[in-house]
Amino acid sequence: VRFNYKLPAIIASVDPITAPSTGGTRLFIRGKNFLTGDESIQSKCIINGTIVDATVLGMDEMVCEMPDFFIESPKSVPLLVSVNGGYEFNKGAQPRVLVHPPAIITSVFPYSVP
Repeated sequence: VRFNYKLPAIIASVDPITAPSTGGTRLFIRGKNFLTGDESIQSKCIINGTIVDATVLGMDEMVCEMPDFFIESPKSVPLLVSVNGGYEFNKGAQPRVLVHPPAIITSVFPYSVP
């Protein structure tokens, strides 16, 4: 029986740390142990409870795209990563992303310019 142990992913930073709730923002995650040696296994992120695919850019960087979800006011949500197809996610410190609802323009002033 062959067994391969993968070191758990460790998140050091996330950029940007704020994103709109409309989704689509790419979160660049830096840390350690993102390459597993078996890149056929899809890395994953959990953002506010939603699992999304991650793209590993190197041993110390991956990127995930924010999903869209409804919120009425700004909310800080946890971010977790997995390098083994979503079977296990990082433990320890969990960075957070501040998600805000989209801006709604209700009026413009001045109404005209000279």
